[in-house]
Amino acid sequence: MKAKKVLIAIFLTSLFLEPKISLADGKLESEDLLDEGSNSDFFETDDNVKDDSIYQVNSSQSVEKIYEYSREDELDDSLITNTSYKFYADKDTKIELNKDNESKIFINGREVEEDKDINSYMQVGGNSLDLVSHDNSNVTVKVTTKDREAKAANSYMSNYGKDLIEDIIKNEQKYGFPAAQISVIKNGKEVYNKALGYINNYDKNGKILKNRREIDENTLFDLASNTKMYATNFSLQKLVYGRKIDINDKISKYFPEFKDYDNSKIKGKSDIRIKDLLYHQAGFPADPQYHNDKYDKDDGIANGKNDLFSQNRENTLKMILKTPLEYKPREKTLYSDVDYMLLGFIIEKVSGQRLDNYLNENFLRPLNLNNITFNPIENGFDKNNIAATELNGNTRDNIIEFKNIRKDTIQGYVHDEKAYYSMKGVSGHAGLFANARDLAKLASLMLNNGSIGNMKFWDMKTQQLFVKAKANNDTYGLGWRRMGENGGYSRAFSNLASKDAIGHTGWTGTLTIIDPIENMVVVLLTNKKNSPLIDNKKNPNDFYGDHFLTGAYGAISTLIYESFYNMTKDQVLLLSKKMSEDKLYFYENKDGYHNLADYNDYLALKETYENLLDKYSSTDKEDLNVKKVESIKEKELESGKIIDNKALKENPKTSVKPVTNIIIAILLLSLYLIGEKFYRKEKYGC
Repeated sequence: MKAKKVLIAIFLTSLFLEPKISLADGKLESEDLLDEGSNSDFFETDDNVKDDSIYQVNSSQSVEKIYEYSREDELDDSLITNTSYKFYADKDTKIELNKDNESKIFINGREVEEDKDINSYMQVGGNSLDLVSHDNSNVTVKVTTKDREAKAANSYMSNYGKDLIEDIIKNEQKYGFPAAQISVIKNGKEVYNKALGYINNYDKNGKILKNRREIDENTLFDLASNTKMYATNFSLQKLVYGRKIDINDKISKYFPEFKDYDNSKIKGKSDIRIKDLLYHQAGFPADPQYHNDKYDKDDGIANGKNDLFSQNRENTLKMILKTPLEYKPREKTLYSDVDYMLLGFIIEKVSGQRLDNYLNENFLRPLNLNNITFNPIENGFDKNNIAATELNGNTRDNIIEFKNIRKDTIQGYVHDEKAYYSMKGVSGHAGLFANARDLAKLASLMLNNGSIGNMKFWDMKTQQLFVKAKANNDTYGLGWRRMGENGGYSRAFSNLASKDAIGHTGWTGTLTIIDPIENMVVVLLTNKKNSPLIDNKKNPNDFYGDHFLTGAYGAISTLIYESFYNMTKDQVLLLSKKMSEDKLYFYENKDGYHNLADYNDYLALKETYENLLDKYSSTDKEDLNVKKVESIKEKELESGKIIDNKALKENPKTSVKPVTNIIIAILLLSLYLIGEKFYRKEKYGC
């Protein structure tokens, strides 16, 4: 009878228990941080060269700007961009605060508790503003000031800011993020250089490798679409300055065979100009897969095969020229790799050199930039110091197949399929490799209007032509991505970036920001695609590494900007705590975030906060009102391990607990009924 009661109790209890999520074998230990880069002189920037009229920063008009912490249903998943802003201030600036007791406001790293604090905390020029609400309560700041761009007063990064950046990256790597390099140049000097992580993080089955090689500051990363700027745009800017190319030239001037056919559904090729390619408004489809013999979408002939198929560089040009248009030129903006593939061929036609040779001869050798190259292995670089990308070639974990497809982990060769198979590794849209330090040096040409010392690659007028905002979309220049008047590109650049900041991102996990107001270059290189797919059948381009803050661009770039505004340990603790809270909110409440990668990133951010809390032990924890972030799930998970991707399906909250509990309940009920049967048979003989 006692056993019977125990079985009933177990059965009832099982209905309310939440099972543990299984974990992969082996704990990943945290790695020591590498030494910081030097602050040695670099390309000294001549501030007298700069013309503020390019950037329109000297408005004297007074404006009213309202900053507020976003409501939970409006949060951006780069997290820190929900809390951090900057504003310009002078002696006439007025600030009004509206907050409750649970909210906190920081100006330049110092908490504002009373209105009288404001004037003593503000500084003339650029100011940072952080609004933190832990319970979705109201916090708003209204600033009435002149409409001018804000510039940080400091030329050095706060140690507290660097602590937060490095702790986030280090802890995310404990939970499976591969590697990151950062280089920051400000006012002509390198002020930060950091390399953290591993050359290749996983085996082909998505398990963490036991013997991983650490990256260093010389490790090369696949730049993906950042190639568009530093190989193609730089070459074009030089050729335009030298009057070898005019952006109003028609493509048919260089390739007369580029024309419509009688049966073309959409016509207009004869009217497409170079600047249409640069603006991504030429009419090309986004991704005609020249490399894929099975792709039958963009060739204009529905016959079950790819009539644009090419795995030969010379033939690929022919296929590009005959690619049907998807829309009438200049009708809309559609980002397309084809635009820059064709621009690369135009550079080659004009210069008489292949793109890689032109870049080497005209930029890389004169500037002594030895860690930027196409086809690194062919050019003498060690494979073991080149960050790996996709684990199973281009198969997306073995669900994609085409002729000659790579199936081994990609390392030392460009990941992009069109660049590798169709362009022999050298293309205007992808193929360039670099380390962060050399890429930041190259990008710095844009802060000097194309000049370094006695070398002049283009002039200010040419640069202004290329960075000027597109009329109907100010996040585009001629190829360059722009912050925009209303911060349209802030998710990548940070909402602390100046409105005329320019740069680009790359699919493999790369970002460059060139901010003329801050006189600063930020380069963040990652190999976030060196990780398993979340669900390759649902989305073959959604990698585990995509879900971590380091790979989301805006978080790290915002913290870099913040670090020039006298960050304090109180501020850093509050921001790190808030990021972990918001990440947990996304995981539990937002569609698309119910996956193991986002949960592991929450654990990494939580651990970052707790590590900093211990590190800054002298801080008064009660005054900060800091409590450790907790959840029921977290208590059942062993910190520091990578969660098995197969253990949790699409929605952890709905798919794991109910189904598992029902199965357990049925098994226990079956055991109870069997036990009851034997009990009756033994006692009553029936």
